[in-house]
Amino acid sequence: MHSNVPCVGRQLVIRRAVAWLVVLSAGCLPFFGAKREPPRTPAAVQRFASAADALGLPPSSPPLPEVTRLLGAAVESLPNAPGARERAQEIDGQAQSMRGDFAADSQRARLSLSLAVQGLQQMRKPSGSKKDRERALQEVRQALGVAEGYRAVARALQLFTGGPAGLAAGSALPALVARFSVEDDDMARRTGAQALFAISEALTALAVDAGDLRQRAERVAGAAPLEYARALREALTRAVAALRTAKATNAAFTALADQAREAVERIAPDRPFELQRAAAQDALRLIAAAITVLSEGVARGR
Repeated sequence: MHSNVPCVGRQLVIRRAVAWLVVLSAGCLPFFGAKREPPRTPAAVQRFASAADALGLPPSSPPLPEVTRLLGAAVESLPNAPGARERAQEIDGQAQSMRGDFAADSQRARLSLSLAVQGLQQMRKPSGSKKDRERALQEVRQALGVAEGYRAVARALQLFTGGPAGLAAGSALPALVARFSVEDDDMARRTGAQALFAISEALTALAVDAGDLRQRAERVAGAAPLEYARALREALTRAVAALRTAKATNAAFTALADQAREAVERIAPDRPFELQRAAAQDALRLIAAAITVLSEGVARGR
């Protein structure tokens, strides 16, 4: 008669081994079975992008030193970016040395942009395709002014940290147009001037010559109530003329540009602005829509 002790011992060992495998597998399930969480743009990047959108837009533009400080915080928040904290500290130092004047602070602003680009280039696992990332950084380097550069680096920061790919020129414009449609007359006059600045910035980012639209926007911002409609119509006429020079074959863009021109022509220069809000609202809405279509076409390379 044979003893079954060895068999029982083997079964016990096998059961214990299986139990340990179950425990280990349960602990590893999050790594093997769970879906990878999509990257999320840090809140600091979003705060900087919002401030950059409003930079240079009268009459309540955020101070350049404050926006630069937010840029430093955005760079510090970059994930998997060696040296991000040190670069953020350098940007913060530039912000503390600024006087709050675009002309006087342009060199410090450019240095801050350069430091931000370095931070993006050091990211180990950036989001977005290589082509989109290279184009975003090139936009920062080719920006013509401080405000354009800050908005370009905001787009790059969003792309590298999981934001949408493609050209995001004019991202502030739809929000301004929406505000314009619901505000009272006094607030709408100010927002209208800000929208004109945003149109100028968006056109410039799309390589469309905006001419003297920024100067016209300044005149709209300072126009007396009875002169506002005339100044607004003249500025919007210049914006539409700039749009019609864009190299775009998209039928939707052409139709929107034509409709925008017709809406601008409905604004009577000798009538109070308050009596023709609808025409001004249509003109701004159609121009913003045309810029969006143009932007999407540029992002697709056509």
